[in-house]
Amino acid sequence: MSRSRIGAVMREERQRLRWTQQDLAKEVNVHRSMISDWELGAALIPQHMACKIVKALGSHKLRAQVCYECEVSPLSTP
Repeated sequence: MSRSRIGAVMREERQRLRWTQQDLAKEVNVHRSMISDWELGAALIPQHMACKIVKALGSHKLRAQVCYECEVSPLSTP
C-alpha cells in the first residue's frame, strides 16, 4: 500500500492560504506539533480531525484526497 498523501496535501493547502502550522492548529484546536506530525506522516490523522481541517482550510483538493484514502484504507478512528 502506498504512503498517505493527506499530510502533504494539507501542507500545500495551508501554505496556499499563507497560514502557519500554528494558525491551523489554533483553528482546529490542537497543538502545533500535531499539525507537524500529520504533515510529515509521523502520525495518522483521526477522521474527525481530517474533517475539521478540510473545513478550516476550505480545500476541495484536501477533501478529495481524504475521501480517496478513506475508500482505499480507513483513517484512524477516534
